[in-house]
Amino acid sequence: MANQNVNSLIRNLANELKDTMREPEPDREPLTYEEITRPPTDEEARDAIAACMRQCPGPDKCNSAGAIFAHRYYISCNRYKKWSDNQRTQLAIEKAVPLALAEASFETYEPKTETQEKALAVGKRFLQKEAYMSGKGILFLGPNGIGKTHIAVSIFRELVRLHIPVLFARPKTAGLYQEIEAYYRRLEEPKVLIYDDLGTELRKDFIVDLIFGLLDKRIAEEKSIVATSNLTKAGLRKWVGPRIFSRLSEKNYILEIDGEDHRLAHRDLF
Repeated sequence: MANQNVNSLIRNLANELKDTMREPEPDREPLTYEEITRPPTDEEARDAIAACMRQCPGPDKCNSAGAIFAHRYYISCNRYKKWSDNQRTQLAIEKAVPLALAEASFETYEPKTETQEKALAVGKRFLQKEAYMSGKGILFLGPNGIGKTHIAVSIFRELVRLHIPVLFARPKTAGLYQEIEAYYRRLEEPKVLIYDDLGTELRKDFIVDLIFGLLDKRIAEEKSIVATSNLTKAGLRKWVGPRIFSRLSEKNYILEIDGEDHRLAHRDLF
């Protein structure tokens, strides 16, 4: 499909070049270099876009990859760009997050308690204020099934859409030591790290050490982390120790969420 789009663009451009190279009509002056190379006027651009929209088969069937020809120039189709960005965002999400949450967004989250409403508001404000730019983050704490990961994925979705360097990750507890170490080293790199299920590494001391090193390094380099955990605030403090907990508290909104496990709310599955 990509080759077909490129070939279509080349054919269109070749045809336009042929037109400019034809002998001028007897009663018409040849085009000057300035006329040939000038960008389209606003009116020409609007007319070209309107003509394209009238015969548009839809962005998913566009043969020119969103390029609209106007006076020997190609201009970008906003409709195609929006569709393409959405496709890229969804693909990134489907590759990174649990399949059950691939469609998760702020709009589809239904808070049931005050703390869940607060978590939703904090997640949105984190993006609106661009808190990630100064290394600030959020730790969503609470039991299973209350929507912690749903909100984290919603934040991930928006950051991908905004082209912010972000990575979604979960604990890696299986594999050779070198593989696990390399995995956690990669988590040091992005501007924002979405880390799901912090604290499930408790059973392996060397992984806990890697986690502590990761948290310490990201705080020192003012890189944001949005994490979810089944630990309570007291449990998190006991696990990471007073020093790291103090540093986490300084840069991160630590929010405990309550509520019933929504996965158990409706058991009539079929």
